[in-house]
Amino acid sequence: MAGKIRSNDVCPVLGCGKPFKETVLGKNRVDLVCPVHLTRPEKYYIDARHLKAKKIYTDAGGDPFVSYESARELFDEMTREKKKGGFDPSRYSPSLRKPFLVENEAREWLSTLPQDKSAAYSRNAESFFRVHVLPAFGSVDVRTINARMIEAFYRKLIEKKLAPKSIASILKSLGAFLKREHRLGVIQGVPLFPEFKAQPRKEKGWLHSAHQASILSVISARHRLPFETMMGIGIRPGEVIALRTEDILPEGYIRIVRAIDEAGNVRDPKNGKGREMRVLPDLHGKLMAQAGGDNPLRESKWLFINEAGGHYSRESLHQIWLRACRKAGVKIGMYQGCRHSRATQTYIAGQERIAAEVAGELGNTVAVAKADYILSVRKVSELKTGGG
Repeated sequence: MAGKIRSNDVCPVLGCGKPFKETVLGKNRVDLVCPVHLTRPEKYYIDARHLKAKKIYTDAGGDPFVSYESARELFDEMTREKKKGGFDPSRYSPSLRKPFLVENEAREWLSTLPQDKSAAYSRNAESFFRVHVLPAFGSVDVRTINARMIEAFYRKLIEKKLAPKSIASILKSLGAFLKREHRLGVIQGVPLFPEFKAQPRKEKGWLHSAHQASILSVISARHRLPFETMMGIGIRPGEVIALRTEDILPEGYIRIVRAIDEAGNVRDPKNGKGREMRVLPDLHGKLMAQAGGDNPLRESKWLFINEAGGHYSRESLHQIWLRACRKAGVKIGMYQGCRHSRATQTYIAGQERIAAEVAGELGNTVAVAKADYILSVRKVSELKTGGG
């Protein structure tokens, strides 16, 4: 039995109920119609039992066939494959196609990342796929993804007005996934990606220590030390609120071994590795006092505790910072006012310091330190006489 385009619908005209039949309606026009009332069905399917693909009700994207033409187009593609001798029923049959859906393949790929990549890479990839990739490709057979589909996805990301850097990261993550599918033999090749020119990095804002002091002066004593710590050693907001009393070490060091994310979950630091940082004596003395002194048997608890008795959230720090900036008449984000300022001040203080030193102190890669913090000699000269 040769395959056909069929429908389970019947003529909706009251009292008719006749099945739809394939009918020639004119030159190069064929459709399923009621022979009496010329009505058409709402949905179609491909009867591909002769190809061992059973009945196919949806296209590669999981959408139902709502026209004769859309069903016929896929049916003709299957027929051509059959004639070439390379027909694979699992590319078309929903029951056979399921194991190759992007959502299934991506789940397996994401589960392997913690063993192969850093914690930060794994978290970012999971977020990119959950928020952007799976809503677009989740129900698609990974073997059918082509350059046209990726181009359309890229355009959608632009329409969402995402930052160019975010779009580049999302596309890189999708590309890494498809390369893995190619390596495993699931797809024959990686489709071409749209040409994407990343925008140049914006120059990071920063503050002189005097401007930082003006902000600290309007933050209440209860909340001041976390910000003083971020300004003093440049650690991230999620790292400062995750400090515990045992992380304040003797001889002027603190230990960074965890971070708290936006949802309040305790995670590894961004680079996936812990580190120890030297602290200036004055700040270290304040941190040691906050931790309960140098008694090795002191209680283990969060170093900075909020009014409710728990650790701060990143959002609560952000709100405290915004209020302080308004009072101080300074307009800058918390990250730039603390971490970026610390990095820039460090470099300005001694131009001979190499990028690796700044990167090591802040827990960054050398490439990021060079791109974000290491300024040209000309810029340094301007900053020494100008300001942030």
